[in-house]
Amino acid sequence: MKILVFGGIFWDVFIYGNEPHEAEILEMPGGSGLNIAYGLFKQGFDVHFYSNIGSDWRGKEIKRILADDKFNISHIKTLNGTKTGHHIALNDKPIAVDRGANKEKIDVPVIEKADVCVINTEIPKEVILDALKISSKLAVVDLGPRPVISPEELKKACDTELLLIGTEKECNEACDIVKLGPKGAQVRDKLIPSDTFVYPYTVGAGDAFDITFITLYLRTRDMLFATRSAVEASQKMTREVKGAFSKAKALENLI
Repeated sequence: MKILVFGGIFWDVFIYGNEPHEAEILEMPGGSGLNIAYGLFKQGFDVHFYSNIGSDWRGKEIKRILADDKFNISHIKTLNGTKTGHHIALNDKPIAVDRGANKEKIDVPVIEKADVCVINTEIPKEVILDALKISSKLAVVDLGPRPVISPEELKKACDTELLLIGTEKECNEACDIVKLGPKGAQVRDKLIPSDTFVYPYTVGAGDAFDITFITLYLRTRDMLFATRSAVEASQKMTREVKGAFSKAKALENLI
């Protein structure tokens, strides 16, 4: 199954601890777009990921890591004179974000067809609208924390099956799937509960949810089953796995 993914790339820095000389520092590729694309690739899908990076060492290192794992990097464009997106979190609370190359327009293919198109909103609004014009059987859009486009605009622009995913704050009751954090998720009018515990490693939990949901929905077309599994997987990841990209990798053994 061919999946096109459009979204951002960041270099993630995770700092754990409150004392400078006792801190743990983790660095890795990141960005919800990349995490979702990579996670779907690890599930065996034919993933084509469209994004931008800068012409700095972070961009080169991200490409090297992905290429070493046989991930298709042919649609990741290096923009000369720009910086790769950079995200820093302290004890899983984001404290600094430089969007870098994610602010720039992504080259959307003109004559591309796919079974599924997945879009994350870390990218410019015009790219989102262009991606929705691609011929596909299903479009999945995660609204993300940047309110660059409304659910109403997305529905108007899409002429195929559209699934909207987001948090309570992002959705305004307009999403098919609403992520509720430790409370679980809402599938239209049905609540899928979680255990309500707040676990420590929350960054990337939403990406783990999306990877699990998309994978199982495509395999079964059972939205309730896919959502229930996504709640369980994201909950497990927030308990056990530090870092968002690490969560995408760890899901390989879960679904």
